[in-house]
Amino acid sequence: MSIIARAKEGSWNGGQVLGYDVVSFPSDNRKRKISKLIINEEEAIVVRKIFELYVQGNGYKSIANRLNKEGYKTKKNKAFSINGIKTILCNPLYAGFIRYNVRRDWSEKRRNNINPNPVIVKGQHEPIISDNIWEQTKSIMKSRTGKPNRIHSGEFPLTGILKCPVCGSGMVLGRTTNRNKDGRKRVLEYYVCGAWKNKGAAVCRSNGVRTEYADEYVLQRLANLASNDVLIEQIVERINQKNEDGILPRQKEYEMLKKSLSAIQSKKDKYLRLYVDEVISKGDLTSQLTNLDNERERLEERLSPIEEQIGHGGIPNVNHEVVKEIMQNFMTVYRNALTPEQRKKLLHLLIHKITISEDRKIDSIQIQLNKEVA
Repeated sequence: MSIIARAKEGSWNGGQVLGYDVVSFPSDNRKRKISKLIINEEEAIVVRKIFELYVQGNGYKSIANRLNKEGYKTKKNKAFSINGIKTILCNPLYAGFIRYNVRRDWSEKRRNNINPNPVIVKGQHEPIISDNIWEQTKSIMKSRTGKPNRIHSGEFPLTGILKCPVCGSGMVLGRTTNRNKDGRKRVLEYYVCGAWKNKGAAVCRSNGVRTEYADEYVLQRLANLASNDVLIEQIVERINQKNEDGILPRQKEYEMLKKSLSAIQSKKDKYLRLYVDEVISKGDLTSQLTNLDNERERLEERLSPIEEQIGHGGIPNVNHEVVKEIMQNFMTVYRNALTPEQRKKLLHLLIHKITISEDRKIDSIQIQLNKEVA
């Protein structure tokens, strides 16, 4: 209620925002301070540039690409993204207004219940852009409403798990339009670098891989694995060897934690002797023992899962028949899936990531075999 009251007065309740510094001032209430927005002139230049480029006809990606090429950064010193540009252009804060009640029923629905008509009042801060620029921006956005610039890629199952060979970002769907010799248009679909698509060429390259090739290749490899005992045996050996290699570091961590617990008991005995010899007070003894007990609890929490693992002979070996059954069941379930979204979810459950080489061919498919998959 106090936040809404402050917002109605045009006061700022939020955190850091590009273009402004949040400065605290003393209030009439000695226990609380008032946060005010003061223009950060260096950042304000970037904000004005974003709005100017938009009213000149540039889209979100074009603006992000240009800013990144020119070396501008966000408030958190990162590259600009499409969503970041849109968020700035939609924010009435820069025109001198405070917006509140953006999300309703926060305690129950969190971020999922956007209010289509939030309350906007005149703020107590100085605007960065003019009323004219703000009105032009709103007008352009309204004219573009209903013209989606986003491709729904549920039917393209490798989005996200296919990784860019240059920057490691998840690949997303991209489309290009070519013309055949007879003049007819032909749409080509690719998996492209998500960072490139979202932030532009200053961040990465497209590194496009044809969806037809990638989807067919991955599914064929999984089908081959499900029916090939030799391949399954190789995977089982790799997994078990990796688990075995991981036991030694766990053993060392176990020994280190046991030594630390033993040291804590020695310290407790030392403080008790100091108290008996009247070197420290009862209050100091209680304080030190409490700290040591808290430290002991933290160490025991770390020790428990390691102790259980080592006590059961380490990480259990993966069984060949279990892996074969999982893979065969997976292919059956995948073929019988009712929707593209279900097939995509199944692939994302089984596959940890897919890497591609510099020549844009599938390099590796890393599957994950855990309880959730089984």
